[in-house]
Amino acid sequence: WGCARRDPEVIDCLSSLRDSISAVVPLLSKVPFLLTQKFGHPRWYRSNYSSKVRYYVSAVVPETHRQFLSSGIALETPGDDCRLMQWKHGLPRKEIDALWSVVGFMANSNLSPAAKDFKQMIRLISSMVHYNRGILPKVTNRLPPSKKQLDICSKEINWIRILLNLKCPHNQTNGEMDKFVLRLVEKAVTLQSHDINLEEMC
Repeated sequence: WGCARRDPEVIDCLSSLRDSISAVVPLLSKVPFLLTQKFGHPRWYRSNYSSKVRYYVSAVVPETHRQFLSSGIALETPGDDCRLMQWKHGLPRKEIDALWSVVGFMANSNLSPAAKDFKQMIRLISSMVHYNRGILPKVTNRLPPSKKQLDICSKEINWIRILLNLKCPHNQTNGEMDKFVLRLVEKAVTLQSHDINLEEMC
């Protein structure tokens, strides 16, 4: 995902590009859709242009990218080649952290309006939270949580709160969003009760 490198110049360039795109494209509607259904699986490629970098990893097929630049037509990514679909519920924790970086970066644009359709974002966040390596997985072993899990849970719930407050279209009724928030609260309360039981046992 390229989140390891935090070069200020690179971030400035990407921020400028993000803001320009967000002026014409609703990023918080489009980005989750692209991540969950279109973004391909990373593969190794050999560079034909750089003598310093002989091989590199990309989720974009170079030939497909060249065709897009010349024609303006984006080729479809096969559904079975989608990065997140291949992991299914076993999405690694590093991938979840990287996804949060992408979501936070896109949501941080001052030009990005509230998304007209927040369903894709809710589905993406739900996957990040409730998958096996998420803070509140669907399947739990009922053991008391670790302090690290509690800290990360508190942090991510706060991120969700900020995202919903700033970017969610509050004038729309969304049953899927209501279910997500209710489930999030129920899971968080259960996690807190396990932590209280642990403290009482100690």
